[in-house]
Amino acid sequence: MTHEQISPPNGAGEKVHNHLMPRENSPTTESNSSVKEVRIGVPDEYLNMILTWAADRETSLHLDPKPIDPKDVLDPKKVKTARQELRDYYGNPNLIPFLALDAENIPIGVVSMRVRGDKYISKQEEDRAPVLERLIVDPNKRRKGVGRDLCATAINYMLEDYEGYQDEEKRNRHAGSIWAWVVMTKDSDWGGNFTFFRELGFRNRGHWKEIAERGGHNFVEDANLFQILPTWFRHAVNENDSKIQICGTIIESKS
Repeated sequence: MTHEQISPPNGAGEKVHNHLMPRENSPTTESNSSVKEVRIGVPDEYLNMILTWAADRETSLHLDPKPIDPKDVLDPKKVKTARQELRDYYGNPNLIPFLALDAENIPIGVVSMRVRGDKYISKQEEDRAPVLERLIVDPNKRRKGVGRDLCATAINYMLEDYEGYQDEEKRNRHAGSIWAWVVMTKDSDWGGNFTFFRELGFRNRGHWKEIAERGGHNFVEDANLFQILPTWFRHAVNENDSKIQICGTIIESKS
């Protein structure tokens, strides 16, 4: 598969944030991962690439629902359907996709923030609280800090720069917290997933069954709900400054 590069930003129709980090008491060390830039939005030309990542067996174990089943990658019709569903997913107005790029502007990972609309999060819990979901990393870049730094950059953006929420007085506000579902299946490394989220500052808020029943939902999957607050995130960044690195540049495409 050909990896076409994303052209360097020329400023037209884009908003560039260079101020996400450093902040007071924030780490200034260089990241060990390959993430050099993060963009909001997923161009169509990268959908097949992301489906290829998602079809990796280890990656697919952590995704629910799966963008594509690994056994379907050789079926043109199912690939076409999966591509359209992925396009619709990233085009959802309630979703913000973050695309990680390496030094050559080649995508190496993607993660999404569901700003609103998670049916398992109560209206009270959803208030200014997006859900981090569907982290997919190039398998060749796995365990090299790409997912960690991409998620950290997305979290920082929602807590510090995103202003799509409003308070009771209709004033624009950042996210007040962030949720994440961690799937626990017998085949997935859910223990490793727990560690991943805890290192970012997330805390376990309860098992899927308890939360689903509290909201009057039926449940099938086995999962735990994690939450992060701004103070927890800052503490994690400062405590793990040799590991967690927030990308210094994020490019926000304007609609």
